[in-house]
Amino acid sequence: MIASNGRRQRLISNSYAQNSLGFMYEEGVGVERDETKAVFWYKLSAEQGYPWAQCNLGFCLQNGLGVEKNEEQGAYWYQMAAIQGHSRAQHNLGHAYQYGVGVEQDHAMAVEWYRRSSASGNAFALHSLGYCYQNGIGCEVDEEKAAKLYRESALYGHSPAQLSLGCCYRNGIGISINERQAFKWIRLSAKGGNDLAQNTLGHLYEDGIGTQQNIKKAIYWYRQSAEQGNAWAMTNLAVVYTEGPAGVKRRLQTALSLLRVAADKDHVRAQTKLAQCLMNGIGCVVDMDQAFDWFSQAAEGGSVVAMFSLGQCYENGDGTELNMSKAIECYTKAAMWGDEKASDRLIALVANPSVLDGMFEHGYIAPAA
Repeated sequence: MIASNGRRQRLISNSYAQNSLGFMYEEGVGVERDETKAVFWYKLSAEQGYPWAQCNLGFCLQNGLGVEKNEEQGAYWYQMAAIQGHSRAQHNLGHAYQYGVGVEQDHAMAVEWYRRSSASGNAFALHSLGYCYQNGIGCEVDEEKAAKLYRESALYGHSPAQLSLGCCYRNGIGISINERQAFKWIRLSAKGGNDLAQNTLGHLYEDGIGTQQNIKKAIYWYRQSAEQGNAWAMTNLAVVYTEGPAGVKRRLQTALSLLRVAADKDHVRAQTKLAQCLMNGIGCVVDMDQAFDWFSQAAEGGSVVAMFSLGQCYENGDGTELNMSKAIECYTKAAMWGDEKASDRLIALVANPSVLDGMFEHGYIAPAA
């Protein structure tokens, strides 16, 4: 019995060392970074039942780090670690069930694993479980419980939870509206490097929500977020540079560059703003062909402003051939979303006999309701 226990202890020590060596190779700590070698050592340790290695191996397999991507095997190793009570693996397995990554999607199972992980105080799981309660994913909607879980996770310093808690205070989700508390938590999240929070904080400073209005601080946080590739922040920063509010110099070419990057990321508001710049020669020469193309993409993405502007393009033959049927179709779509200018233009066109005669000459089919 003594020999058996000694051998078991040596195996455990070896598996711990193997996992540690795998981590060193994965992160390049003391050795040259080598994800393939990291997977080799994680696998040796995982096969001996060491839960940390099983979780690490699952992550590598799920994301194709140092090994061919295999989401099913990734989920398998998460489960091997999760049933041993490994909190991080339990959360990752819950995430796999929530989104159907390597396993059949099962929201109830996702919630179950999030609950188990949360019981150990895992900040990620607390936030994920809160999200499920807020949105009724695998459980009944309970906004008060969601806010409490966000708070618990936020107190651990989890940046996404701090943002979620701030948004709860901002919008009165499961908790009374408190703009100062919203500002406090969103600011903490932004300082933690969360690009979504940084963009939101910029908005709070720009509009003076929960704090004194400060356009320079708004620009600072929009920049921080934009540098991380956040398309919303790029667009917001571009709008500030385009409009040039008091104390801010207009930087039209910089604004145009930001809008192009955000528009290429399929950001609908950026596409609309870029099209408007191209149509009006803001920071560039007028280019109606490009403006039409961007209005078209933005309209397909749901921008009501772009729908109206696209109707104008068709009506006037700007960047495309004149097409009154298309113009009316675009105005109708925008009007259905409550755009008053589109409604007025639609009435004016339909009331014009010359327009109607031209449309019905070859037949006209109204768009389906």
